[in-house]
Amino acid sequence: MTKKYESVVIFNPQIDESAVKADVEKLVKLIESKGGRNINADFWGKKEIAYPVKKFKYGNFVALNFESENSDLNGELTSMLRIYESVIKFQTHRLGERRRKYKGNLKFISSSSESGGDNDIDDLDL
Repeated sequence: MTKKYESVVIFNPQIDESAVKADVEKLVKLIESKGGRNINADFWGKKEIAYPVKKFKYGNFVALNFESENSDLNGELTSMLRIYESVIKFQTHRLGERRRKYKGNLKFISSSSESGGDNDIDDLDL
């Protein structure tokens, strides 16, 4: 059974973009060699981190989405990411079958006066 995974990797902000892309290409080749398919690398660029990680306040973010039937792939990817000196933080998780339709704060949805009736949270298409 094919499972979908997402891995968000934060690279050192002091290295240039070409070095980040080279490391991502190595990770993609590793995923392919271990049976991963439909690999998509999304470069988010340099962003602020919520809290300092290894004394860095910023990081180069990359999201890797892939599918695999090999359950050992996640462990091997984790081992590789721990070795890379340019990686300061990473997280890999399996994506579920169901996806959330609405991603946001429910209390900011239109009030009942705008819609002309009682707008209850139960009435929303979530």
